[in-house]
Amino acid sequence: MIEQLSAFLEAQVPCDGESMAQVLELFDRAEAKLHAAVLELDASGAWAAEGCLDVTGFVSVHGRCSRGYARRLTGRAAKLAALPVLFGAWRDGELSKFQVEVVLANVGRHLGVFASQEAEVVPTLVPLGPAETVAVMVSWRRHADALDEPSDKSEEPSELYLARTMHGRRELAGHLSAEDGDVVSAAIDAARSGGGEGTELVGAPAQRADALVGICRSYLAAHEPELPGRVCSRVGVLVRYEDLEGFGPGRTSDGTVMTPDEVQAASCDSVLHRLVYSGRSAVLDFGVGTRTISNNLWAALVARDGHCRHPGCDRPANWCEGHHVVHFSQG
Repeated sequence: MIEQLSAFLEAQVPCDGESMAQVLELFDRAEAKLHAAVLELDASGAWAAEGCLDVTGFVSVHGRCSRGYARRLTGRAAKLAALPVLFGAWRDGELSKFQVEVVLANVGRHLGVFASQEAEVVPTLVPLGPAETVAVMVSWRRHADALDEPSDKSEEPSELYLARTMHGRRELAGHLSAEDGDVVSAAIDAARSGGGEGTELVGAPAQRADALVGICRSYLAAHEPELPGRVCSRVGVLVRYEDLEGFGPGRTSDGTVMTPDEVQAASCDSVLHRLVYSGRSAVLDFGVGTRTISNNLWAALVARDGHCRHPGCDRPANWCEGHHVVHFSQG
């Protein structure tokens, strides 16, 4: 089979519409087979022989992808294992990957309910287009939700997911109980910059994100034993001295590359450690941490300004960071 796949990858794909349609269908069915192979690998435990902790780790290492991406693949495969009719329709080319993902997205916590009905539901999806599939599954989910006992919904725990994207950003997703949602919403509303009228207009999503980061910074500052009132996020940034001085790049402790601007912003009010090392792993010296803005200078800033100096911003001092007019690395 591996030889056949290799031969296919070496072949020239015709550019006419009919041939391209066939290639798209083949790739779709090939991905279905990949999910089946992942399930077999997981069941066999062969991933352990590669030194991986689980099948997700195996996919991440050998697929050269993030663990979050690998978790989505293995999680989808696990759900499909409980839905053999849906899985079979995908492998046979009767349903597309998009249709399968629409089904899984709407099934959610009703996996068992759909499993008992898939023999009747899946054949009705086969002739449908993308929009029609979405409409049918959304309707199915609403009917399934309506059959839930009220207690089932209230007991569902709050969940939060924070995944790193391929661009180094973070993607936040999840769902909260009614009580938890009220708490989070009230905190974000209270922390949003600007306040008052018009806060639900342009820029509201950015304001909420900014407010959430501010809340987290405030929490970290309040729980910093050595420097109360100062924002100490404990985010490690590794950068060579010559790069710091010459506006070069850096990286976080998990390997994410940071742009020169991000490095300069992170180092403006931070704890600097001298790290002397040989090669890639031999640490020779780890110097004492030194803040680029001393506690005395910080106290003077608070006494002078009282709050954020940005025009129109009245955030309290313990939500702020100190910054240099002329960056410290430039003298």
